[in-house]
Amino acid sequence: MTAVTRERRRQALRRTSGGLALAWASLLSLGAAAAGQWSATCFSASEIEADQALRYVTRVMVVGDTCRSPVYSRFLQRNGQSVASYRDEMARHFQRGGDSDVGFDRYVTNLANDESRAISGQNAAVLCTGAEGDFLAAADLLGPADLRRLARARAAADQTTYRRCSN
Repeated sequence: MTAVTRERRRQALRRTSGGLALAWASLLSLGAAAAGQWSATCFSASEIEADQALRYVTRVMVVGDTCRSPVYSRFLQRNGQSVASYRDEMARHFQRGGDSDVGFDRYVTNLANDESRAISGQNAAVLCTGAEGDFLAAADLLGPADLRRLARARAAADQTTYRRCSN
């Protein structure tokens, strides 16, 4: 990665951190509470990280689709292996709780529905040129290590809303 690319990534992430912080705070509090609805089992640290990563990925998908942006497909090209690992982690979480495929499918569907509801009713042109446009620009720069750092930071910030396993 060149110095120019690194600086461009830093600038995009800085631009999005202010405006999105408030939006993410409200979504995270709703989302983590919903995670408890989808699974009665406790969450390990890696499952909390996976949940937060999948929430972010789902937001990239929904906002990208709403804005008719190719960011999501490029994001998956770069981060597909990481996303698959996070999906596997959450699938194991549901299997451990005895809810297996049905619970995991419901979880993924609810993530997308929650994200869609969060932006519904907003004018797409305004949405896509405002903070969500900046969000997509930042997502378009994230690589696997960035996604991992982001998921870990979000998990650390929101861990108290999860029922933690006692190991």
